[in-house]
Amino acid sequence: MVGGIAGYWSFDCRHDPSNICAAQLNAQADLGDEWHLWFDRRQALGQNNLSLRNWTGSRSPEVRGDGAHVLVADARLDNRDELIAALRISPTEANVSESSLLLDCLLAWDVEALNRIVGDFAFAWWDRQRETLTLARDYIGQRPLHYAAGGGFFAFSSMPRGLHAIAEVDRCPSIDAATRFTIGASHPPAETFFDGISQVAPGHVVTMRRQEIHDRRWWFFRNAEPPPRSLHEAAERARELIDQAVADRLRDCGDVVATHLSAGLDSSAVTQSAARQLNGSGKRLIAYTAVPGENYSHSSGTLADEGALASLVAEQAGNIDHVELQGTRSLLDVFHRSVRLWERPVPNPFNDLWWSAITNDAASRGASVLLTAPMGNIGLSYSGDEWLSELFAAFRWRELARAFAERRRLRGECLARLAKVMVGPLLPRSVSGFIARGRGRGADNQFLLKPAASPSTSPIAQDSLGRRLQLVAWTDPGSFNAGAAAGWHVDMRDPTADRRLMEFTLGLPTEYYWDGGRGRGLARRAMEGRLPAAVVEEQRKGYQSADWFSVLVGDRDALIAESEAIGQSRAAEVIDWRAIREALQTMPDREPGSPRAKRTYGHSLVQALSAGHFLRSV
Repeated sequence: MVGGIAGYWSFDCRHDPSNICAAQLNAQADLGDEWHLWFDRRQALGQNNLSLRNWTGSRSPEVRGDGAHVLVADARLDNRDELIAALRISPTEANVSESSLLLDCLLAWDVEALNRIVGDFAFAWWDRQRETLTLARDYIGQRPLHYAAGGGFFAFSSMPRGLHAIAEVDRCPSIDAATRFTIGASHPPAETFFDGISQVAPGHVVTMRRQEIHDRRWWFFRNAEPPPRSLHEAAERARELIDQAVADRLRDCGDVVATHLSAGLDSSAVTQSAARQLNGSGKRLIAYTAVPGENYSHSSGTLADEGALASLVAEQAGNIDHVELQGTRSLLDVFHRSVRLWERPVPNPFNDLWWSAITNDAASRGASVLLTAPMGNIGLSYSGDEWLSELFAAFRWRELARAFAERRRLRGECLARLAKVMVGPLLPRSVSGFIARGRGRGADNQFLLKPAASPSTSPIAQDSLGRRLQLVAWTDPGSFNAGAAAGWHVDMRDPTADRRLMEFTLGLPTEYYWDGGRGRGLARRAMEGRLPAAVVEEQRKGYQSADWFSVLVGDRDALIAESEAIGQSRAAEVIDWRAIREALQTMPDREPGSPRAKRTYGHSLVQALSAGHFLRSV
């Protein structure tokens, strides 16, 4: 990562844009306290520089034609060779910075360049001739970018704190966003947790021209490759793409590289590929596995402790230092960190306990790159369960009966479970929501006083491709990646989110993933012979943060005090702090067995506390 970018456009020239942009960059000093800016009478654009090891990107705004074109970018371009060839850049000039190459692409192809670029990016491009400021983010939002407009100005910054340095931008939390967060509802793509501040949504481009803001999507799913003729052919291509994605993310990685390594297929595939490519290089690969504490839940059909299977991957590779870590034990630390680094409530505080412990240890060992794999569940290791609903909707009864028999033979699943998998995606949102709430799993929260202004901004797609595309649009990891850079100077890189790999996997038939009832057929076939058989054939789902209830019990007194602090703030207008306090005071000492109680304590309670802490802190 560059660290951060910011800019200010004064329409009426009443304010000095260079002073304001400098204040913005200072407000983002945790993203890089060394900064550079370009300015003229009305505009200023600048960037913070984060000192990641062996990083070769531009450390100052890219300026052409004495300010005719200016670009600030937080970017890593993964198809550099392809772009350099298309632009006919000479070999002697091929070692250009990311910002310089990105600006060359924009000058050659305008915003259509975004469809040619593969990588993680957020940028702002000033075009003096057209008097246009263009902001854009990559298709999934790996880098953050926010903006605000007021009387006589338009401004942008990587994080909201860069905009709050401007006197006209109030630091006022969005109640609607906080309530939607608390019940787990979807939100408008440009929404943030601050009134008056919007974000460039993943896969979108925002242009400011003649004091008018235009927001449009630039990324639409398209499969650029011819479809494979068989699952075997698809698995071979997926293996090539994951190796390519890992190789691209190992560029400028320094001497120490870290990875997340659960017992799942995605992180195992990424770790194994990285180990193969680093073998003989003299670089160390540290693979981290989060393991629960002593008191954790053994939920049926899940894998609570992934350490043993993960160690098989590390042992097979031979050049991995395998580290098992337990998470920290303070949820309040998570809440404080979410306000300071991410400027939003944290969606799963229990997972952050082990995530932050891993990131902290990786940084202490000298790693500046941490490979992750959260997007694999949508792409590479998608389950294929929607194959049942697709067969049902198409009245393909014979194939449906065979699919039922396959799954029952392989996994022993009961007919009721299979019927739910088959019919669930086809039910209207109102019906599925009613059933989920009845089982204690719906988008509801008994600790919320004010109902969300818009419980859901879009219906859930019924087909598998539509559902996965919605998940891509809703993921938006930019602020969390920036938080890792700001808090630990670690660059989070996810090979499973590579656009080439994601578009390839999204274009495959659901039947390939179903794979005769095995599920996750593409990933299993792709990793056969590469990963230990026990990992490839494991059917249980990983149960992250299995020790969540013991953490909650241990934090009880501190969380009761937090609920009372919420009650003394304006957050009490939204969050039912008395209900939170009562739930904590009457909480059992052992983890409850019912799904409704688990949902109450493991999700609803901590979501409300996370939102309440954010509101009272802001």
